[in-house]
Amino acid sequence: MDAREITANLERALAATVPSNGCSDPVCTHQPFDRLAIVRIVVAVLGAAAVWFKVYEPVASVSIVGLVALAYAAWPILSEAIRNLLARRMTMELSMSIAILAAAAIAEIFTALVVTAFVLVAEELEHLTVARGRSAIRDLVDFVPKTAKVRRDDQILTLPLEQVVAGDLVLVSPGEKVPVDGAVASRHSYVDQSRITGESMPAEKAEGAPAFAGSINQMGVLEIRGERVGRDTSYGSSPSWW
Repeated sequence: MDAREITANLERALAATVPSNGCSDPVCTHQPFDRLAIVRIVVAVLGAAAVWFKVYEPVASVSIVGLVALAYAAWPILSEAIRNLLARRMTMELSMSIAILAAAAIAEIFTALVVTAFVLVAEELEHLTVARGRSAIRDLVDFVPKTAKVRRDDQILTLPLEQVVAGDLVLVSPGEKVPVDGAVASRHSYVDQSRITGESMPAEKAEGAPAFAGSINQMGVLEIRGERVGRDTSYGSSPSWW
């Protein structure tokens, strides 16, 4: 598997962090803890407090303030539940909507508001987790080297990584990522390979030393004889990627 396929796999993993029904789903388009979401959570909490302390109850059997707060705060949950019901999917929103409506039906407005508040907070935490996961996978996609400098026929060529083959002599300048697994053919440098080996300090690299794709050259130029490219490399075959 070459570098293009690795990148494609990572991009598919990025897409997999959202539901399969597309980016119209709120978990994909919704930013975690945006202003409207916070307002709804606050309204649910304040509404529950108003019901508990019996603030403005002109009708003895039900809290008007609580009902208004519930209608506003629970609307995104109920609307999502309706979409899930039409799509014949059983989700948290659908089950929680049943609980909220059941509590409201027996005039337990306080209970309905507490459930609504918990669901809203849980949804925002879900959005936050998805956003962080997408960001982490995007960082991995961006970290994959796209090109490599290869010495062929006494010329230095910059080639797409999928055109690099085992046996090529790859040049890595200071600050660049090592694009292949191989052995140092010449030169001397120190390499940050913490992503691969977990070493906290840069490792010294001289002629004959192993070099790993995904590590970062720190000092001098290295010439590396490529042995493994793409998914066959240490970085490409990392279990945390797949």
